[in-house]
Amino acid sequence: MNQLRKTVVNPSNNPNLEMLQLNVQLNLLERAINASSNGIIITDACQKDNPIIYVNQAFEQLTGYSLNEVAGYNCRFLQGNNSQQREIAKIRRAIKQGKECYSILKNYRKDGTEFWNELYISPVRNAQGEITNFIGVQTDITERKQAEEALAQSEKQFRLVFEKAPIGMALVGVDGNFLKVNDALCETLGYSKEELLARSLLSFTDPKDAEEIRLLYQQCLQGEIQSFEVEKQYRRKDNRQIYVLLKGVLVRDENNVPLHYIVQMLDLSCQFYQETEPLMFVESDQVDDCQNLPNYVHCDGLTGLRSRLVFEKHLEQSLLQSYNCAVLFLDLDRFKVINESLGHKIGDQLLIKIASRLKNCLQENDLITRSGGDEYAILVTEIHSEQEAIAIAETFQNTLSQPFTMNTPEGEISTSYQFLTTSIGIALAGENNTIGHQLLQDAEIALGQAKQEGKGTIKVFDQSLRNSVLRKARLETDLRQAISKNQLYLKYQPIIDLTTGQLSGFEALVRWEHPELGLVSPGEFIPIAEDTGFVVPLGYWVLFQACQQLQEWQQRFPEYPELTMGVNLSAVQVKDLKLVEQVEQILQETGLAGHHLKLELTETVLIENLDLAIQQLEALKAHKIKLSIDDFGTGYASLSYLQRFPVDVLKIDRSFISAMTPDNHNIKIVQGVISLAHALEMEVVGEGIETDYQRRQLNALGCKQGQGYWFAKPLNATEATQFIKENLGH
Repeated sequence: MNQLRKTVVNPSNNPNLEMLQLNVQLNLLERAINASSNGIIITDACQKDNPIIYVNQAFEQLTGYSLNEVAGYNCRFLQGNNSQQREIAKIRRAIKQGKECYSILKNYRKDGTEFWNELYISPVRNAQGEITNFIGVQTDITERKQAEEALAQSEKQFRLVFEKAPIGMALVGVDGNFLKVNDALCETLGYSKEELLARSLLSFTDPKDAEEIRLLYQQCLQGEIQSFEVEKQYRRKDNRQIYVLLKGVLVRDENNVPLHYIVQMLDLSCQFYQETEPLMFVESDQVDDCQNLPNYVHCDGLTGLRSRLVFEKHLEQSLLQSYNCAVLFLDLDRFKVINESLGHKIGDQLLIKIASRLKNCLQENDLITRSGGDEYAILVTEIHSEQEAIAIAETFQNTLSQPFTMNTPEGEISTSYQFLTTSIGIALAGENNTIGHQLLQDAEIALGQAKQEGKGTIKVFDQSLRNSVLRKARLETDLRQAISKNQLYLKYQPIIDLTTGQLSGFEALVRWEHPELGLVSPGEFIPIAEDTGFVVPLGYWVLFQACQQLQEWQQRFPEYPELTMGVNLSAVQVKDLKLVEQVEQILQETGLAGHHLKLELTETVLIENLDLAIQQLEALKAHKIKLSIDDFGTGYASLSYLQRFPVDVLKIDRSFISAMTPDNHNIKIVQGVISLAHALEMEVVGEGIETDYQRRQLNALGCKQGQGYWFAKPLNATEATQFIKENLGH
């Protein structure tokens, strides 16, 4: 405040009445500002970079910094290493335009602890209307943010528990209609989610029980009871009757107004009949009886095989008697193609016949269940070695590779599904593996690995597979928090003009430094991001950071007005209907012109969802954004795809470049790609250049740009800035 006072108090300290009144007003203003519980900052808009000239006591208490420590600095030091570029870009725009601004930022105190800052910024104008200062008012909202995050986490956990619960769960409105249902309830009642949401719970209730359930609803609404628990009969979509344990509780808001019921439905039929029936198989020609007779409700309604619950109990019994057994988890490769091409009725027939064939391969004490969809779990007894289990798995594969005869409304047709291969995962019992559900899970893990390695593969479980699954699960969870925890960062690999040797641009590459696992390879976490859909927000974060960085370089180095930035775009992002809108917003917020941005796509993008991809990419081209095909030559794109897509650049994959040596013929492949690109009026970039020979050959063949370790490895922002300086000769 003394610095402000210097601008208005007469240095001669002439004690006239007007000056005294002004001092009184200033003293009052200073006391009022210091009495505020909000942190207050005043900056000088007339100086470069808006330096701080005043902070109040609340600011000092909130941040730990005194006025002497922060005077002359821009407020951005409070950001620490957390760039939060979107919020900063919004503040910069407001300051540049002389407007008020509201923002929420994560800031850091002098001792390094973080706090959430709700910030209001307003311009201060003089009598001529010119902006002389900016005043910022800070409010510490850390507790509020923590409460919001805790609530969001709680809601997320509830949604996860609800969706993944092994028993049927639903939210039911006070009118009795379904509001939300989980997969287990759909499986229990045999309806899809859409079908259930169009009906009420009472519509599935046995007529003789409906009035009692309705009365329980009313008693909850009237406050006579808080919850209920009853065993009742319900009817599935396939007309089978099931016995269920029905639990319900009424949820009210803070004003005691009823919101909805949380309902749980546990199918007791399997338990009831498992206790009263001997273990048995149902023949395939008895499937209709199995669907209609209540004493078979513990069977799979389609194939007549025993349910997974019965399978697991039998597995536990077998493990108590002997370790000489194994579980084989079998999945039909590309079964979806049959359903889509021939229809679900033919697909169901095929599943029934497959069940019959597999059952015919079993010994007396073996057991099979359909685990779901086109997957079967098989318990094989009297197994004494891994080789024996593999031999049995191969027998299953050979059996199912034979032609099937299918019945259609037009008559009997014979179709040979030679492409219907099967992938199988095997888990062997042993002293360290004696828990039934664990053995089943291990076989399923092995199946997942088998499918990754290719169709028709057999994979035996070992501990490394479990470790791999656990690591993947951990990475999937941690990756979702990696952005907010500042674990992700970008590196930039220079792209060089092969003729002049000058810098022409960069490619942005995301990296993940896990606090416990260390540096996680993009080859490991990017596929996880794509599988989970997290690649969409991740991709936009990368795009924003890269555009922001290039904009800063362009302002700092005006000698490079045409510097470009390449950013990878995944196939999942191309399917995102908000892609163009998000890219537009990022360009607007960062101030980067579209022609400086190159979006790099793999050949896979050109094949998946062709029409949508063309529409999205043409919309991006309207913003003068350039499009590149990355790793060209490693995918399956044909020339027709290249002609249809608005592609500007082909990047030759490093595998072709690395094979370019003076004593081989691979150079002709590279020459062909370059000639193709030129014929289609595209630029060419060579990737993975590691020798001067490769650089010279590419340049001679007409490839004018390249990147690779010969020029520079991927650099962090500071190193890349230094690279630009050196390239300029600074």
